[in-house]
Amino acid sequence: MKKIVKILFVLVVSISLFACNNGSSEKKEVQAITEKFLQSFDKGDYDNCKKFMTKEASKMIDTINQALNTDGLGGNIFTFTIEQKTQLKTIFHQLLDKMIKFYQIGEIKKEGDVYVIDVTFEGVKELDTVLEVFQKKFNSQRNNFIKTWTEKGENEAKKMMASILIKDLQETVDTLETYATFSNFSTKLSVEKVDNKWLICEFSNKENKK
Repeated sequence: MKKIVKILFVLVVSISLFACNNGSSEKKEVQAITEKFLQSFDKGDYDNCKKFMTKEASKMIDTINQALNTDGLGGNIFTFTIEQKTQLKTIFHQLLDKMIKFYQIGEIKKEGDVYVIDVTFEGVKELDTVLEVFQKKFNSQRNNFIKTWTEKGENEAKKMMASILIKDLQETVDTLETYATFSNFSTKLSVEKVDNKWLICEFSNKENKK
């Protein structure tokens, strides 16, 4: 009888340890995926980010890539060269990089079949301040634009404004830390298993930390 009890005890403990180890292993996998995603995002490697996301969640990356696409820029005010469009894309990446100083992965907890991860950032949460500084610089050139259009024609005026835009935007990004307010804010990332792979499936913002 004692022998049977010992065997049952060993069996129960073994099952418990296996369950704990399995949960721990899962959690480590989820944390690793989250870290890989955040590292790629921090480097501006948005296409690589999509490897760690569900198809639905990766639409956010598509939106960022569309915003960074300078191919269609131009129109009524600007005439950009290919080199200038490349410059703009570089500046946009610099802006996104400078807006986040650091990130830290916090609590990881399982809710049903999904893991929810708290991620804290220190950075500029809103673009409004950046846009205000840039617009103030750029709008001051309006009279020069009209003068150049009148004296040298539409094409020269558009070329001039393209150069000014790049100059003003680069200055705005380079001096970001002198005018922007950096604060802590948090995001929740949800991770689920899809075809035996843990993938980020959802983002949700939390209120700023005081």
